[in-house]
Amino acid sequence: YARDQGTYGYELWSYDGINPPSLAVDISAGNSYPRYLTVFNNELYFSAKDGINGYELWKYTQQTNITYA
Repeated sequence: YARDQGTYGYELWSYDGINPPSLAVDISAGNSYPRYLTVFNNELYFSAKDGINGYELWKYTQQTNITYA
């Protein structure tokens, strides 16, 4: 989700329903204003500003740690 918590401006945050929200990615030094968040094939697509080129299409893939048992 997009959130402004006072330090990073409006950026992309993640929340798993248990742990506190955490910054997923800081796209712009100012506000990137992520919008139109859409999930497709377990990836998050959205529009955001990078501070240089205006709104562009972005993709976020959550990384998970896989270990051998």
